[in-house]
Amino acid sequence: MIKESLLAQLEVSWALLEYHLKDLSVAEMNFEVTHPSLSTKGFPETEAYDIGMPTIAWTMWHIDFWWSMALDYNFGNGRLTVEDIDWPRDVGTAFSNLADLKSQWVKCISEMSEEEFARSKEGQWPLQNKPFYEVAGWLNLELMKNAAEIGSVRFAYGVRKEK
Repeated sequence: MIKESLLAQLEVSWALLEYHLKDLSVAEMNFEVTHPSLSTKGFPETEAYDIGMPTIAWTMWHIDFWWSMALDYNFGNGRLTVEDIDWPRDVGTAFSNLADLKSQWVKCISEMSEEEFARSKEGQWPLQNKPFYEVAGWLNLELMKNAAEIGSVRFAYGVRKEK
């Protein structure tokens, strides 16, 4: 029952992401709301507020990163690193990559028994020594948060003065 609930939540989060990525342009994807901003792959050295807001491109890379890592460490060989996650630089390919990762995630979770879903796994990412359903729940929360961040940047882009 937990698995079905979390898969349903994933679909809601995914629908919000799709909504905010619909008809996304390259200009919007790379729009910097603040200067400085997070605009390239990788992680900042700090999470202080003065690093600025991420671009949609960075946020999409970030989704790709954590979903790729979660798949590799929970269902693969657990060797993926941040350097292995590339950014395709175009909206269509980036969204296609995310849709593929989502499909893989849903397939892997759907094939798990309820018992497996309730156990922690060795080498689990990003949460260790927790039931796997907490990993799935974390991913849903992360996706919803990232979808909302993308929506915020699109709203800022939509009202900018220098159209």
